[in-house]
Amino acid sequence: MNKTKPKITRLGNDIMSLDWSFGIEPKMHQKILALADDLRTRHPQQIRDIASGYQSLLVTFKNGFLNDDIHEEFRKIDLSRFDNLSVNTNRWFIPVYYHESVGQDLKLLAEEKKMSTEDLIRSHSSVHYRIYFTGFLPGFPYLGGLPKLLHTPRKQTPALSISAGSVGIGGAQTGIYPVNSPGGWHIIGKTPVRLFDIHKAEPVFLKAGDEIIFEPIDKDAYLQIKGAVNAGHYEIRKELIHD
Repeated sequence: MNKTKPKITRLGNDIMSLDWSFGIEPKMHQKILALADDLRTRHPQQIRDIASGYQSLLVTFKNGFLNDDIHEEFRKIDLSRFDNLSVNTNRWFIPVYYHESVGQDLKLLAEEKKMSTEDLIRSHSSVHYRIYFTGFLPGFPYLGGLPKLLHTPRKQTPALSISAGSVGIGGAQTGIYPVNSPGGWHIIGKTPVRLFDIHKAEPVFLKAGDEIIFEPIDKDAYLQIKGAVNAGHYEIRKELIHD
């Protein structure tokens, strides 16, 4: 596969997969997102949905619109046309209570890494994480940038119940469970912020291409923010990123 031109695979009558070969690269991923926006703008009547991955797009067309003309257009796609791309995205500051009472794997993982829990927390919260895509659960962010020292294989036996807001590590990634769910990631803390709220006009506020910074908080701050979230008064701190 070419680094800028995708491998194109037709999946059924109305779905097309575009795959590149560059792995996890923030700049290339940003070009994929720009391409997705470009396709939505140029084909609003034909395209039903576009889902992004680390190095892929899955384009779903409305019934009957995936034709030979579209296929020929996709064959000409080249990400190099977005080389001078300038984008604005959001950086979200997510408060996290790192503690054994809400992060059942925190102490065990620190021991496995031969480090103190304080050092593990410091390492995990020192990074600007990029959101590559959301999935698995509504609003579950797959984040790139986890320090290599913290890379940990997923659990061989998943937990049957992980509570919403739990922050976990799985493989080379970290993420946040937006709803109660089974899961195989190592849980090291919890945020009082709701990542998925079905009662809002925009149930998921995190977007691919955004960044997350985890901010350690204590129990009192966790309970205070949780109360504000439940009352509908909490606003997540964010800043605009100019790239």
